[in-house]
Amino acid sequence: MTWMVFHKRSEFLSKRAKRVCWVCCAFFALLPLFCHHAPLVMRFQGEYYFPIFWDYTEQDFGGKLLSEPEYCSQDFQKTLSEEDFCIWAPVRYSPEFVDESLAIAPSAPDASHWLGTDCYGRDVFVTLLYALRQDVFIAVLTVVLSALIGGIVGCLQGYLGGTTDFAIQRVFEVIGSLPEIIIILFLLEVHSCTLWSFILWVGFLHSVYFSNVARVQVLRIRHFNYVLAARVMGLGGWHIFRHHVVPSTVDLVYAKMPFQAASILGVLFAVTILRGTVTGIPSVGALIYQGRMYLCAPWILIPAVIFLMIFVMCLSFCASRLQVTLSPEGGHE
Repeated sequence: MTWMVFHKRSEFLSKRAKRVCWVCCAFFALLPLFCHHAPLVMRFQGEYYFPIFWDYTEQDFGGKLLSEPEYCSQDFQKTLSEEDFCIWAPVRYSPEFVDESLAIAPSAPDASHWLGTDCYGRDVFVTLLYALRQDVFIAVLTVVLSALIGGIVGCLQGYLGGTTDFAIQRVFEVIGSLPEIIIILFLLEVHSCTLWSFILWVGFLHSVYFSNVARVQVLRIRHFNYVLAARVMGLGGWHIFRHHVVPSTVDLVYAKMPFQAASILGVLFAVTILRGTVTGIPSVGALIYQGRMYLCAPWILIPAVIFLMIFVMCLSFCASRLQVTLSPEGGHE
């Protein structure tokens, strides 16, 4: 009976975690349907247009310029007939959209901009939503890359042992002893950063943690009876490594991924708060950096800090729950 209760608890947590993941993925994927500066669907002179998916120019609507039309402007609305229509998103702004109708930027919150605008005239509320999606996207890709690199290297270390384990471990100890944020800031200064290079750098630095986890696990199981029995049966080293060593390590590495994702987000926030945006994409830390520069506009700094605190607390709670679900011993706590 006790085993059945633990089994149902673990199954419930797994289903709940899956539901949360699916809801978050759906929210991130459908975010442009809720926040977009162009109409979702548009009818113009009997033809339908979808500005949310394709970029159009003013020439497509009878204009002369090759730039994107200002759909919200009065001049463009006058070109629409009574039979034409536009279906708008609930929030008519995008993170890159600059509201040129503002008299001054940054502007205080009002009915059009619920949390005001930044120094460029971009909506703060929309920037926070897109920054959340972008930061989570970076954290997920980075933690998968670091787990893949660190897991493979750690398994090889623990299984091969000897000089290979000693050499790789010394290198990882040197890398782990260096301050991660200082290394990333130095790399950003000497090399132009893109989204993928940033993910590669942070993923390599965080692979040290997964390497240590996998190495310790392999050092434990390499002397287990089933591994020794496989060697006595004459199975090759690669077969034992692939079918006995790696599967016993994957679950442990997988259970540690949520906390490392939180750690990677902390690094991203710290770097962007100190330096500003690193890849030209929306980031909560970059918004806090901008708020530090414009203390006269507290509507930039305060929402970003509150948003960051709530997000980190929720992420830590979700990480602990996910670790209970994904851990091999999660259902028997």
